[in-house]
Amino acid sequence: MFVSVYSDGELRGCIGLVRPAMPLIEAVISCAVSCATSDDRFAPLAPGEIDSAAFEVSVLDAPRTLDSPSRLVPGLHGIIVTNRARCGVLLPRVAAERGFSTEEFLDAGCRKAGLPPGRWRQPPTVVEIFTAEVFGDPALRP
Repeated sequence: MFVSVYSDGELRGCIGLVRPAMPLIEAVISCAVSCATSDDRFAPLAPGEIDSAAFEVSVLDAPRTLDSPSRLVPGLHGIIVTNRARCGVLLPRVAAERGFSTEEFLDAGCRKAGLPPGRWRQPPTVVEIFTAEVFGDPALRP
């Protein structure tokens, strides 16, 4: 489950849990607060931004190992790229928004994990895929 927050149509935070660690409602609350205040890639939302902020919740299905890149459908699947202690997660909408091909999406997952592009092809890197059900007001999405 991931929570994303947008302000003026721009992403301002995205925090989540790949595998359940607490009841969903508790995870949503915790991640909503964290993504609005503690995502170190963005400045925290200012008090005056809260009323106009749009929150989106993506509930992930159980990740499964990708056995062939041909099974990855960018825009339908999200990815988890793991190599030892490094991990990068990209939600399905990332590929759709950026128009990524399969290889571009896998390379972006590698970069998110702090790995060089193409590392998804080499052990011990593992790629998992998932789908997500997204909740939020579509009118507020960028």
